[in-house]
Amino acid sequence: MKNNMKSHRRIVIAGVVLLLGVLGLVFFFRAPVLVVSDASSAGLYGKRRITLEQVRSSLVLFRRVKQVSIAEDAGPDVLLFAIEEVSSRPFCVLFPQRFAEGARRYREQFPSIPAVLLEGRGGGNSFPGNTGDFLVFKTDTERDFYRAGLCAAIFSGEKSGRIIFFQDRTVQETGRNAFLRGLKEQGREDAPVFLNSFAQLSDFTNISCVVLAGAGAEYLEKNLEIPVILFSWLDPAMSSRETVVIFDDSPWARQYRLRGWSGS
Repeated sequence: MKNNMKSHRRIVIAGVVLLLGVLGLVFFFRAPVLVVSDASSAGLYGKRRITLEQVRSSLVLFRRVKQVSIAEDAGPDVLLFAIEEVSSRPFCVLFPQRFAEGARRYREQFPSIPAVLLEGRGGGNSFPGNTGDFLVFKTDTERDFYRAGLCAAIFSGEKSGRIIFFQDRTVQETGRNAFLRGLKEQGREDAPVFLNSFAQLSDFTNISCVVLAGAGAEYLEKNLEIPVILFSWLDPAMSSRETVVIFDDSPWARQYRLRGWSGS
């Protein structure tokens, strides 16, 4: 009886080992997903954080996710060479908007490999020319700003102070309206103060929350004990102690939208 149990256990263990081995082979032989990034962005996001995202994304997509790191001023030819150095036949390549020209060149040279353009908060004018031949994954700006409105109202608490919203040119009317909806849903009826630059803020009193959406970074130097909501790739470990929420719009965050597609 004991021998039969031991034999059965060995068969089960061998089956599990074989299954893991097969899954491992499938995982490593599947074409990888490549994410293009530059050195400054990687430093801002954090190398350890990128490594963790690579592991997490690889497990979610069940294919390796690799970074293609190039210099900020690298031209399209250098970018194409760097991509080929990492993988000559990737499943797809994700390009942030600043590498749009490189994405076009890659698409022309390798038409069978999907070139994915990651559109930022700027909207439909991020990529000059026709993008019909590309897969374009957009940031869900409206949802992000709606959630920021919810958070701003919550962190303002019972205070009657102003909510300051620093915006750059990428913030559209739809984003501002979504932010207002979030505020109202949490019972905040008074309108926030929308500013386009830090220089426009002269009075630092009676403030209950600050949102930094592409402008007003100088505000952080004031070290005021007021909750800050930040739209940035910045590693949370490098943020100020007043920062309570960071909305991450980096390629590492947005690639999860590829999960169903890249798993096919």
